[in-house]
Amino acid sequence: MVKISSSVETAQDAVSGFAGLDLGTESAQASAGSSNLGGMLQGVSAADQVLASVTEAARAAKGQAHRVASLAAKIEQRDQADAHRMGDLP
Repeated sequence: MVKISSSVETAQDAVSGFAGLDLGTESAQASAGSSNLGGMLQGVSAADQVLASVTEAARAAKGQAHRVASLAAKIEQRDQADAHRMGDLP
């Protein structure tokens, strides 16, 4: 039988990368330099829109990451209580 258990440490490790994520891209923009070609300017606009969308998605992921550890702690407590009731833990 496979033993399944909750681990706060594992959850924290899984989301730790989000803590150091730098989302300071407010000033980041693409530039077409001195070119005034319509296609290049549209490309700059598209790049800015993509950057904004990716930044928004990263912020949302980072905002949810801290909830994983909290949820893992609750699940771990529930699992320990269940194991205790079943006689797997003292």
